[in-house]
Parts: sequence; C-alpha cells; structure tokens
Amino acid sequence: PPEPASLQALLESSASDAGLDVLNTHLQVLKHTTLANLRTRAAHAQLLTGHNPVAFVADALAWHDGHFAMLTLLRNPFNRLESSYRYHQGKGTERAKQVMACHRNGADILQAGFDAMLLSRAGGRGRDQAAWIHAPPELWRESGCPTAATQGFIDEHVATCPLTMHPKQLRQVFEAILKTFAVVGILERMPETLEVLRCRVPWFKNTSMPKVSLHSQVEPYPITLRHNASLMGPAALTEAKLYEFGNALLKADLECCCAATGVAPLR
Repeated sequence: PPEPASLQALLESSASDAGLDVLNTHLQVLKHTTLANLRTRAAHAQLLTGHNPVAFVADALAWHDGHFAMLTLLRNPFNRLESSYRYHQGKGTERAKQVMACHRNGADILQAGFDAMLLSRAGGRGRDQAAWIHAPPELWRESGCPTAATQGFIDEHVATCPLTMHPKQLRQVFEAILKTFAVVGILERMPETLEVLRCRVPWFKNTSMPKVSLHSQVEPYPITLRHNASLMGPAALTEAKLYEFGNALLKADLECCCAATGVAPLR
C-alpha cells in the first residue's frame, strides 16, 4: 500500500516555513513530560499539533486562555477501527508476523482479536472517543471526565473519556465544531481538505500531501480482516455520525471558500 500521508507533518513544516513556533504535544506526552513543563512550553508556541482533545488544550494546558482556532482531520470510522487494531501500539506488523509464524491458525487468531476489539467498542468502552476529542471543555466538566493527569504527569491515555456519549451531547459537539473549528478535513477527500486549508489558514500554501513513513503499517498486513457488520456498525455508531457531519461541513466550507475566491470547487 502507499505510505501514509501526514497532515500533521505538513502543518508543522508549513508553519515553520512561515516563522511560527510549533510544538507537537503528542511527542511530549510520549516522553512523559510533566503537565507543568508542557504548559510552559506550549505557552510559547503559535501552533500545537497532536492527538489531544480540545478540552485538554483549553483546560489542562490553558493555552492562550482558550482563544485559539482548531483544525481536525476525520477518517472513515470503519477504516480507522481496522487501522487501530493493525497498528497495535506501533508493533502491528511485528505482532501479526509472530502470530502467523507461531500458530497454524494464526489468521483465525488475528481475526478473533479484531472481532473482540469491535465487541468491546460496541459495548460502549471507548466507542465515542473521537467525539469526545472534539467536545468542548464544558461538556467534559459536566460529564466528570478529567482533562488533566493525576499528580501532574501525563501519558498517552491522559485526556480520554470512556463514557458513552448521548445524542444531546453529540449535538453539543456538532455545535461546538461549527463555532470553533476553522477547518474540518476528511482523509478520504484530501484535495478538497487542502483547498479549504489554503482558504482558511493564511500561512498554508501547500497543494499536495507529502508521503512519510510513520510506523510499521506501511507493510502489508498478513491477512485481510473481515468487517463483521453486526460488530462494526455498533462499534462505529457515534463516529459514523461525526464522519457524516464532517463530510457535509467540508462540502459547505469548500463552496464558501470557492465563492469567496471565484474558483470553481473540486468535483
């Protein structure tokens, strides 16, 4: 398969070229940086990148007193769930090869593991994480989900909310996205996403996505994982609604940007 494209890397390089200070919060999280140190470093940055929820940046980091614009990139939830399983904490291909080499029924073991993950998500555990990432801080506070780590240290699981999101809460997320996100991109619609980025972000000039090697998933997976509809649908229930909303918003943003510039929208 083609090497994965990274919008995060593209934004970082474009911002640096424009003379902006950039901080990748996810890399700091992986280094187990203290919350106090991360807050200090973030205060000097003009662009933060990473996988942290809006609530973590606004509340735990108190970045620019909550006054900042946000960009996000959504992905087909079915593909993302499979990718999450295959990635397996950065050792997906290595683990899969070991299973296939050590077990005659290795393909069945890998498939069973995927189905088990979907079953867990379908039951609500972590199912709505993508929606919580985009949720406003007040929704986190109302729900009792912490936006800062215990004892001042952070790790890659710090700002996650395992709670199931109710329809009313999801509507609040949609409303917050409409009000506070400058760009909502779609991975499967990258040319259109880049066009809206150029329209909304003054220092962003790129017209194509670079290809970068990020992790072991650039290698072919040893089996083709089957998508069990009875498990996949419930596991991606909320995220599918978010993805549908994001697609509609990208379409509207593209038409708005093209109307402002007089350029015909991409089809």
